[in-house]
Amino acid sequence: MGRSTLKEFLEAAEHDRFALSFRQVEVLLGEALPPSLRTGEGWKNPQADAVAVLDDMEGAGFVAAEVDPVDGRVVLQRTTRLDDDRLEPASEAPRYDEFGRRRRRHPAFGLLKGFITVEPGYDLTRPLFEDSYWDERMDEKYGA
Repeated sequence: MGRSTLKEFLEAAEHDRFALSFRQVEVLLGEALPPSLRTGEGWKNPQADAVAVLDDMEGAGFVAAEVDPVDGRVVLQRTTRLDDDRLEPASEAPRYDEFGRRRRRHPAFGLLKGFITVEPGYDLTRPLFEDSYWDERMDEKYGA
């Protein structure tokens, strides 16, 4: 029962990377943390007592990215995105960024659409002023 709570918690997680204390993991498991996980070795090299916990984590799409057995903390990193609604066709702009947050455009994006026009034949790459203009301004200000 407890392990399914851990898996459900991880599947519903909003963030792709977050830290949990060993105590928080125990609460989600509903039982004590296996000894190999408490020492830190079992997170990367699964021991027999921790296989079920790590299988549930991997099933939810998470792995242990960092483990600090002294402080009793583990940082979990999402490896895969399980939500089908986050998959878009390649022709559309992505709706989610690399951290899983919904992309939103600024409210002013496109506000002036249609107000600014460029005259046909106008060269936008042409310098605004010729060199002779700047020469005259520099002579006026600093003298020749």
